Amino acid sequence: MKKIILLSLFIAATLIFTACNTGTETSEPAQTPNTPNTPNTPNTPDTPDTPVTDETTEEPETPITEETATPAPPNLPETAELPVSVEGEVTTETGQLFVGKNGYSLYVLDRYTFESIENGIDTLSSTYDSTFFVTIEKMKSEATAVKEELVQTAKANVHDLDPKSLAEKSFHNADFYLVTETEDRTTLVYVANQGYLYTFHFPLKEAAEGITPRFWSMLSSKVIH
Repeated sequence: MKKIILLSLFIAATLIFTACNTGTETSEPAQTPNTPNTPNTPNTPDTPDTPVTDETTEEPETPITEETATPAPPNLPETAELPVSVEGEVTTETGQLFVGKNGYSLYVLDRYTFESIENGIDTLSSTYDSTFFVTIEKMKSEATAVKEELVQTAKANVHDLDPKSLAEKSFHNADFYLVTETEDRTTLVYVANQGYLYTFHFPLKEAAEGITPRFWSMLSSKVIH
């Protein structure tokens, strides 16, 4: 009889133990859904990663400034025939295209050189006599203010002339046309046209008859980009 009781108790204990294990196993899957919740947490910072990528793609679109940008030259031929009027006789001479660094291009004739400095003053000069040259610069102020300053700083009388009296028609709409003289007997001609100031240095020499008309011809070929 004792054996039967002991066997019954052993079976009952076994059933209780099995039931406990089953309850434990069934309770664990309830925690399983919590497991994917843990990796979901690091997925949250993935959202700000998108704007970071957008910022990096926007950076190349910003940097175009006057210092880094290079203006594209117009579609112009490499050479052009320029009319030159010397002592009433008009001839044509071949000019070579030069692309300036300050927003324009022009054609330069033989025996002349052109030097362009970015954000500076360009120089067109004669190689036959370098004392003949023209400087070209962008005006930083209104034409009236530039004109007033030139008149005030001149060391000799300044003649305020009508731009329409210039031989080159491309300068007839200039803002002003001033002529004065330096102490070394060099004629200075100031012409403001299309936002640029041209300063002509023409010494009183015999060579002026052949050199100066070519300056006007080359400057008339100027094309603003």
